[in-house]
Amino acid sequence: KYVKKELRHYLFETQIETWYQNKLDEVKLGNLAGSYVRGLRRYREYYLKYFKGKDIREIRTFHIDEFYRKLPDYFEEVQRERKKAAQRDKRKIVEKSSWSLKYIKNVMGALENFFATLLELERIEKMPGFPESIPT
Repeated sequence: KYVKKELRHYLFETQIETWYQNKLDEVKLGNLAGSYVRGLRRYREYYLKYFKGKDIREIRTFHIDEFYRKLPDYFEEVQRERKKAAQRDKRKIVEKSSWSLKYIKNVMGALENFFATLLELERIEKMPGFPESIPT
């Protein structure tokens, strides 16, 4: 599939990777905990299940809400994929057995931070809204 170079720059997967790499750089500088960034690596898998292929400039509040409502499905899907990969590679993985309210809040909080960073860098003009019903 051909995507114009400019559009490719605005694809969610391109921007989330740049954001993640910047977070890794912050760990190297001692400004972020490595455990936080390890969590982001897994969250990224959930985000890509829904947002891959989307132009960040076109993501709206309803997309965020839909992603939030589908999180349990993405969680299960990622767990299955990780198990298959571990079996194929004959290695053990540490499984997250279930969702906790704090985990959901962390996943959504990191996504909100991602979009706030895009807004700060003027890659998007408006921040999408996030559900007020996110557990605290």
